[in-house]
Amino acid sequence: PESPVVVARVSTPSSVRAVAASPGFAYAAGGDSLFVVSLAGAPAVLASLDIGDGEARGMALAGRLAYLAEDLDGLEVIGIADPVSPVAAGRLRLGRAMGVVADGARAYVLLDVGIGGSSILALVDASNAAEPRLAGRLEMPSGTPGGAVLARDLLHVANQLGLTIVDVRDGAVPAPLGRVATPQDALGVAAD
Repeated sequence: PESPVVVARVSTPSSVRAVAASPGFAYAAGGDSLFVVSLAGAPAVLASLDIGDGEARGMALAGRLAYLAEDLDGLEVIGIADPVSPVAAGRLRLGRAMGVVADGARAYVLLDVGIGGSSILALVDASNAAEPRLAGRLEMPSGTPGGAVLARDLLHVANQLGLTIVDVRDGAVPAPLGRVATPQDALGVAAD
């Protein structure tokens, strides 16, 4: 729309850094908590879940699971089959996770190795949500990951140096297809 309007607002006890939505619910993560917000009628926080010491950096929903990227803890898998009672299902310590994209039981986690280091795309198999496992990894061009989106078996990853496109049809062997340098930091990406 030409003139967007705020239609509702919900307060949470901490700053929100990651948000994802499904029909009727929004999931917001900030500080050490995940908040489930009802979107039916007047929005309200229905439930919360302690998610540990890491700061949320990204979140993705796939079916009955929420995948949460945490800057210190890696990936946390949360069961959301009953949105009023989210449960910590599993965790995979990967390092500094900066973002996540999910496709069913597969999660693509963007890891920041550190200053001057490369970033890593970690492919995680969460078919057993209680014990997610590393299924593959791909070293990416240097620079802090800014975001990613999955479109038709292609993962588009933004970072400080530009955009990298990765073929993820084979879950164990991601294949980089190309990279485009951008004149400024690429902090996010969208694809159709």
